[in-house]
Amino acid sequence: MEVEFPIDSDGDSTKKISIPIPLPKYTNIEDWVRKVCASETSLDYEDVYRKLRDFIRSETRKYEDSKNDVLILSSMSKNFAFPQIPKDHQRQPSFAEKFQFVVSKCSSQNLITLMQMEVFMKKEMTEMIRARNWEVEELTRKCEKVLDEHNDDMHPHQISMLNEKLRQVYVTYSHQVAQLSENQRQKYRKSVDSLFSHGSLPADFIEEIDLDESHFMGPATNSTNAEGVNESFTIYIGAQLKSMHNACLVTVDTMTDICQTFEGDWTTSSRLEMATKLYGRNLAAVTLLVPRDPMHHVTSSTKFQKLCEQSTELHFEPLAEQLNHVKTSTRQGNIWRAECVEKDDCGEKQIKPQLHDSVLSIGDVYCTKHSNLHKIQIVFHLVADDVLQSVEISSRHACLNGIRNIIKMTAHFGITSIHLPLLLIDRPDESTTIQWCVKRAEMVYKCVKGYLMEVCGGAANLESLPHYNVHFVLPSGLTPSIYTTIANMFPSIFHLVPSVSITL
Repeated sequence: MEVEFPIDSDGDSTKKISIPIPLPKYTNIEDWVRKVCASETSLDYEDVYRKLRDFIRSETRKYEDSKNDVLILSSMSKNFAFPQIPKDHQRQPSFAEKFQFVVSKCSSQNLITLMQMEVFMKKEMTEMIRARNWEVEELTRKCEKVLDEHNDDMHPHQISMLNEKLRQVYVTYSHQVAQLSENQRQKYRKSVDSLFSHGSLPADFIEEIDLDESHFMGPATNSTNAEGVNESFTIYIGAQLKSMHNACLVTVDTMTDICQTFEGDWTTSSRLEMATKLYGRNLAAVTLLVPRDPMHHVTSSTKFQKLCEQSTELHFEPLAEQLNHVKTSTRQGNIWRAECVEKDDCGEKQIKPQLHDSVLSIGDVYCTKHSNLHKIQIVFHLVADDVLQSVEISSRHACLNGIRNIIKMTAHFGITSIHLPLLLIDRPDESTTIQWCVKRAEMVYKCVKGYLMEVCGGAANLESLPHYNVHFVLPSGLTPSIYTTIANMFPSIFHLVPSVSITL
């Protein structure tokens, strides 16, 4: 349904603007505020935002209440019993709400101190991880040396003792890392609670940390892209109503490098930047290609998992817990898929998922949330297989459908910057010819263009359309001619914004 929102104009009359309730997909309150302000330039943005927010919330509540009344009456006619809610029950604000309040309302000095606490916690965890890695490497080197020197006459029991010693080191450090992570998480959340409730940090917490970053921050490391291509374009998306977006072609060794924090990057200013964006609608995301096991990062100790453990996840669940939830959801999803296959009457032969199977299907996407990565808050994990490394694919391939779902989620959850693997591979090999790369890049280019048109079309009735920064990522190791050809192909597929020349 649509409701009319009154706009106070300069004259005696009052203009009105129609707003659909509930709001359409891929739109939010900010989009409609910009439309209202565009229709009446004399209005104050903050005032319109506050009034329109309350208006939309009120009308949405009325709409939902009317729907709920119908459901309640229907349930009551079937002798449905409502649960008893205590009279003194009161909803407590979540940690996310408390943190947003702290970022927007508390003093700058307290906020800086809170960010310095994050930097200090990062230093503590990094030192422990480095100590563990050094001890494991030293012990592994000694074991290999002993095996090389006494390979023929070494008793199996001695080999077992060496393996047990190595395992014990892993177990000991795992407990220490888990304990430190839990302690840091509790201290940080108590600090946020204290700022939210009292406007100050606990004195004993401040005394425990070193607020001088120069004592433990190393020099900044050069984090430039790998050799290849690094070009930016401004493009139009849409047929009649065009929206402007940024597109980049970049080269990295691995997709994980995009969210890697280098020495000197973890500073108070960088943490402040993350704090202001973490719960907003200008999030940044990266897409990783993963196998079908949802616990792959943990069981294989991937580079991404090692990157996540360098600092404690203070806002969201640790990576392992998030992946456990994915595993549970995968099992439930496969049960639903099996039931759908049983009910399918189209006569086509389909692979029936095993009940209670926690293995994902090609093209599935799951996401994890992070506050301890470099300028990345969301990580999409796209399930792929080795077949993508060599075969040609069509626009109906499951992985391209996964890319479509990723772009839909970026529009729905306020993600404005997204990194996508252009060739849908991690590393090139001997089968990665220039013809294959050009065909694959062209296919992904065209599909992403169509997906962007789809999500931008949902906001066609707005004056201000969404703006995206799309990064097409190429792996390093390709020949220079491949990079050049793929870059030159871009203007033939996307509509570039004409450049403006200024003559002085």
